[in-house]
Amino acid sequence: MPVATMNGKTVWLELHQAALRLGSERDWPSLLSQVTRQARVLAGARAALLVLLDEQGGPAAAVTAGMEAAEQAQLEARLRDLGWWEALRQEREPRQAQATPLAGQPLGLPLCVGERAVAALVLVDSQAEEAVVQAWADYAALAIEHARLAERVRQLEEELAQSLAAQSAMMHEMSHRVRNSLQMAVGFLSYALARRGSGALEEAVRSAIDRIKGLGAIQEVLASTTDERVSFQELTRRALAVTVPEVLSEAHPLLRFEGPDIVLPAEQAKSLALAVNELVINAFRHGLGRSRQGSISVLTETGATSMRITVRDAGRGLPEDFDIRRDRGLGLTIARGLVERNLGGSLSLVRNERGTSAIIRFPLVEEQGEIVTGSDR
Repeated sequence: MPVATMNGKTVWLELHQAALRLGSERDWPSLLSQVTRQARVLAGARAALLVLLDEQGGPAAAVTAGMEAAEQAQLEARLRDLGWWEALRQEREPRQAQATPLAGQPLGLPLCVGERAVAALVLVDSQAEEAVVQAWADYAALAIEHARLAERVRQLEEELAQSLAAQSAMMHEMSHRVRNSLQMAVGFLSYALARRGSGALEEAVRSAIDRIKGLGAIQEVLASTTDERVSFQELTRRALAVTVPEVLSEAHPLLRFEGPDIVLPAEQAKSLALAVNELVINAFRHGLGRSRQGSISVLTETGATSMRITVRDAGRGLPEDFDIRRDRGLGLTIARGLVERNLGGSLSLVRNERGTSAIIRFPLVEEQGEIVTGSDR
């Protein structure tokens, strides 16, 4: 409906409805076309020209309604020669283009967001009240800026995706190199093992090989994910699968995880998994002994500010005069070092009625640990 046939109330109702339609428009070309066509309708103008401004405030792109290309070129050239764009950008107010050879007086309005003009609207032979046209210009400015920001967000998301892809490729390459280094270390130790016959040395070398393999398994999990937090149980299972696979045997499993799993920052989860790996190895080799009779459990208990992991075996138990600070072997030394230095916690051993419990306690900082399931595994 031409604006000349609308009463005042109808004009503002049409303006409101048009603004709602504009707010739901997501396609950039359609948005600009809708701004221009609706401005012409609301103003009852013969023609409309929408000019997008660049960051310096100069004209960058244009959309027309009811205007031939020749008229558009003539109007833009004339307004540029008159310094109209510069004046419009600086004054931030509606401006009549004087001394133009075109019929009628084109009305120009800056489309501003805050103190910055994002576009300019030129109406030829406008018949509407200036307040109506200015209200539409305000709506249009916000819609254009919103669309620009949405497009910028889309571009940033694409750039972020490309950056993450590149980072992931780099991490995979680093992981490959780390695995190669670990394989070399295993090779060196295996070579030493093949050349020496000492029983003590043989046991030490075999233990070192197992630990390197466990670390490699954990490293492989961490390299395969972009998550900053990882499952403690998953890392522990992967390490145990190469250090003492017997405890995870499907036919006769000796190990059971009890309590909820927890998700921790990658480095802390790695330290905890390596410490528990050492404790399970100790429980398997020394607690259950050669008979392999009994079982091992890893119990997770969470509190408001701390966490406790208990590795319990139903084996032979500790000697009466055992002192963890004096009589610890290599496994306990490694576990205690990981817990104290990397987790800021403590490791203690407790005699049970049957067997031994190794208890890890460490504090939780805010949002450090996340319980991912309440069921036993």
